[in-house]
Amino acid sequence: MDMYTRAKNSFLKFSKFPYRDYQEDIIEFAHKSTKRFTVIEAPTGIGKTLCGMVLGRLFGSSIYCVHSKTLQTQVSDDFTGIPILWGRANYPCALFEDMTADACGGSAKTCETIDECEYHKAKERAATSNLAVLNYHYYLTEVNYVGRFSGRECLVVDEADALESVLASFIGINLSHAAIREFGINAPDYKTTSSVHALDAWKSWALETRDSMLLRYNELERFVGKNEIKTTAQIEAIKKMNQISSGMSKLKKFHDYVDVSWLYEEKDAKYGKSMHFNPTWISPALANDCIWKHAKRFVLMSATFPYLPILAKLLGIKQDEIAYRQYPSVFPAENRQVKYSIAGNLVYKEMKTEIPKVMTRVKEIINDTKHKGEKGLIHTVSYKLAEEIMKIKDKRLVSHLGDTDRAAVIEHFKSSDKPLILVSPSMDRGISLDDDLCRFIIWLKAPFLSLADKMVAARLYGSGHLGNMWYKSMMLLSIVQGCGRGVRSDTDYSTTYLLDEQIRKAMIDNPNMVPKWFREAIW
Repeated sequence: MDMYTRAKNSFLKFSKFPYRDYQEDIIEFAHKSTKRFTVIEAPTGIGKTLCGMVLGRLFGSSIYCVHSKTLQTQVSDDFTGIPILWGRANYPCALFEDMTADACGGSAKTCETIDECEYHKAKERAATSNLAVLNYHYYLTEVNYVGRFSGRECLVVDEADALESVLASFIGINLSHAAIREFGINAPDYKTTSSVHALDAWKSWALETRDSMLLRYNELERFVGKNEIKTTAQIEAIKKMNQISSGMSKLKKFHDYVDVSWLYEEKDAKYGKSMHFNPTWISPALANDCIWKHAKRFVLMSATFPYLPILAKLLGIKQDEIAYRQYPSVFPAENRQVKYSIAGNLVYKEMKTEIPKVMTRVKEIINDTKHKGEKGLIHTVSYKLAEEIMKIKDKRLVSHLGDTDRAAVIEHFKSSDKPLILVSPSMDRGISLDDDLCRFIIWLKAPFLSLADKMVAARLYGSGHLGNMWYKSMMLLSIVQGCGRGVRSDTDYSTTYLLDEQIRKAMIDNPNMVPKWFREAIW
């Protein structure tokens, strides 16, 4: 029995079954790679989680990182005995029944019930295990501010196509109107870095803001005192102190790493303005400080990744540091057909004349005898286009007005025995419509990111050819992800219709930005 089989068999649920197609090749490729970064692009159905967990076992001291608590739960169900660590808010407080562990600092010096704390015990199990499962945000917070999980041999990152957005959120400075009022924060003197004095002014602003937060932190610290925690007021104060401490740490990183590529933006909120600082691209030095210095090697896995030069730029690493391999789909191409059914060229200047043509094609598809009794999904890209679809007034069409009713509409769509059609601008990721829940998909328009977004515009117009590639790559990645919502197994099937000429043109002009397994399904 070779080492790869022994490692697989150490997980009880998988010990009686052989590897699926490509799984052992993925494991061997990553395990034998001499590069610090291994990128595995393997579509749904291959079984990447087992590959990642086996690699974690093989490398000896590893963390398996996932994007969401839902995925942590799935891993927990499949890999019994492996420590799964959630954030504090998922554990009850041992001192106060109506609170969670998130309400305190969990300090052994101040909490008399620390040895009974479920969070503390779970963290100890994870920290002392050679393999543990964490989510992105928890891992980043721990290695940057606490240090318990830093220095592992390997970090395996599942759904790694989402890693850059999580990193950007973790790094960025986002101050709500409430925080601005509480700490008396003034807007920076310069709104852009065009002035030679802007960077120094921004750094001074960061130090002044940090000092304002420190005053409040010290005030709360005096209130809590140095003795054992006895009251809920002390607990709430500690929780606030933790929030302030996190904010001050982010301001320190901002001060150390801010450069001319960073963007400042003020946004109007319900109760006033908010302030935001974010890097246009995450610099190699900042990426290294936040994540790459905290493990010796990395395995990044996803069903889809941006074009490799773009991925390297997004993650602040060099392309020649990456060992990359793309794997074919294990789902038959005929079960996941993608068809050009071009009805219009939806560019901004032509929208008024082209939208009616596209609406006509939508009606033809949903009323086709092949699909009339089937459930389907229409990706609209925007709520405005979703409203246009709903004007068709077909009783099968269901949509949502925003995020507030999204979950309820999805549940209604899934549970109904009628052949409903889900109309949405936000279903390209994070939803699984297995079997009869989705037999056809319509992409109404190319899902280009909005140029009204300051970050999108800065990347596209300020980064030359690379920015242009990024813009197209993100659109095509969204198409590939969205087409996968309806085919979730090798016996499942769904047909996708692409209605916008901009999608066809981008795919033909940039074939390397689309996985080979996806191109094989275009009919």
